[in-house]
Amino acid sequence: MKLNKVILFSTLGLALGSGLMMPQQASAKRKPSVLRVVSSEAHAKQYRVAKGTIYKNYNLTKVKAKASKYKKTVFYSSETITVRRPNGKKAVYRTLANRYGKEFGFIWHGYAKKIKTLSWNFGDFDAPTKKSDKDNKETNFYNSSELQQVNELRSKATAIYNSTKGMYQEKPSLSGSFNPGKLNDSYIQGTVDWINYYRSFYGLSPVSSNSGWNTEAQYGAATLAAVDNGLSHGLVGFSKPSYISQSDWQHGAEATNTSNLATGVISPEDNITLYINDSGNDVPGHREWLLGGITQVGVGQANNYNDLKVFDPTGDGTDASEIKFPNAGLFPFEASSDTRWSLSLPQRLSTSAQPTITIHDNTANKDVSVSNVIISNSGYGEFGTSISYEPDSDSIKENHSYTINISNLPNGMADVSYSTKLFPIHKAD
Repeated sequence: MKLNKVILFSTLGLALGSGLMMPQQASAKRKPSVLRVVSSEAHAKQYRVAKGTIYKNYNLTKVKAKASKYKKTVFYSSETITVRRPNGKKAVYRTLANRYGKEFGFIWHGYAKKIKTLSWNFGDFDAPTKKSDKDNKETNFYNSSELQQVNELRSKATAIYNSTKGMYQEKPSLSGSFNPGKLNDSYIQGTVDWINYYRSFYGLSPVSSNSGWNTEAQYGAATLAAVDNGLSHGLVGFSKPSYISQSDWQHGAEATNTSNLATGVISPEDNITLYINDSGNDVPGHREWLLGGITQVGVGQANNYNDLKVFDPTGDGTDASEIKFPNAGLFPFEASSDTRWSLSLPQRLSTSAQPTITIHDNTANKDVSVSNVIISNSGYGEFGTSISYEPDSDSIKENHSYTINISNLPNGMADVSYSTKLFPIHKAD
């Protein structure tokens, strides 16, 4: 993961979302999950750590090492994240990486002592490069047919509207007086096109925006931005500012109850890639909504708050198809790295099953460790069952090919076995 890219974090934990088997209900159990973010900085800095705990994940549930083991190590960082600790209190943690932007872990910011501010940021043209870069030419990883497909997929992505300039047809008013504003048609269509870009890898029918849903989602995003205190379905736990009418507040509450929510990014690509990646959630609900049985969406954005309406309690979806994530064949690395992989099934299976999952890196010819296998019947995106698992993040690399085998599935299901190759949508210069 390159640290100049914004990621998401869960401010309220995983709020469950379900399918529409009981369309008359819109309880908390039906809600799409809440996402998160970070604060990126202008330039990378060098840090040393001497005490405290370095966590492997930003949820602070997996310890990587004691900082005292790395007293002599120089780390690099260009971002911090605000997390909610298990005791409910917020804290700022710094993301640590090596000089090439490879993520190492997270530590409380007070334990990271700055050594030097650098003139480059991860991903910039003047950042240091590895001597072995010549060995990473894409012709070493792809045959001519694959490389042609990669370039076509990149061209398709580049053609999608992704600008945030002039994104509002009517700019929101979020303090003193309240007006949710209105997004321009290009921004909305760009968001829809990014959803359909990922759906196209599965041959899924494209979704479209619903003008009424767009209005609802804009209320959701604008009320979240007006409060500016994180994310909440139904605005639960938030106090209504006095300048927002009860009617407008109710519009926002209803919208956030039926939407994927995110904060910290603005562009259509960033929002959709984060929902698809779904890092940090045990059940990849955002991903399943966008790759599931939806036919339409509503798009709302106010400042860096996003509301993506994905279902209507009265029922609007279709049957979901089996989804392997990442999919067989070529698939975007940005969506697949530093997150859980998954198999989403239309049928409902027993959550007590214990499937066996193996991953082999065909490029490096070595096995990838897999942990934390979870089976869920939460019903995101009208899927019956979600089987998700966590590949070792350090072993998932761009341009590499992986073979995934999932066996011991319940109900007499056949084993699932396929290969994927992860290409970066945005090729480094």
